[in-house]
Amino acid sequence: MLLVLASLWLPATVTFAQQLPKLHVASVSLRSDVSHPRVGQLFHLIITARFREQLSSADFLVLPVLSGLENLGDERHVLAGSWGTYFTEIMTVVAHRAGAIHVGSAYLDAIDARDGKSKRFYSNDLTLNVAGAPPEAAGGLRALTRTLLRLVLVLLAIFAAALLLLRRGRPGESKPGPASQRFP
Repeated sequence: MLLVLASLWLPATVTFAQQLPKLHVASVSLRSDVSHPRVGQLFHLIITARFREQLSSADFLVLPVLSGLENLGDERHVLAGSWGTYFTEIMTVVAHRAGAIHVGSAYLDAIDARDGKSKRFYSNDLTLNVAGAPPEAAGGLRALTRTLLRLVLVLLAIFAAALLLLRRGRPGESKPGPASQRFP
């Protein structure tokens, strides 16, 4: 029975391992271009991987889970030469809440060309301490307050003008003047 199970499992393992690229992975890393992001501020998570082989892409790289961050898009760059390949994935993200946000590691599965064994290569994890509202929000609040104050002043001016017009009377209507004295 054990031999039957092993014979069923072994071909699946060999098939999976044959689909993996055979690579000399020099490094996989994750970093942010902003050391202290703020709520609402766009910033970038940058994943880099270096290989000794020349590759046209690194589609086998699995990106980290972005819990607490909104992914607004990414771009990939591949630089290959006789020395190998340098791969970069730049993810534009934004945080919508303040506090510590943990970004898990990116990883890739490959056959290690040094020993022929299939392995998972991980980047580092990243913890971001997101500060409160961005400075622009405070400036925006001041601008909103100024705008509301101007609106109130304009409304008061219109109200005062309307009161003056009502006191003077309607146009074309004459008010009786002081009582005139009659002389006999």
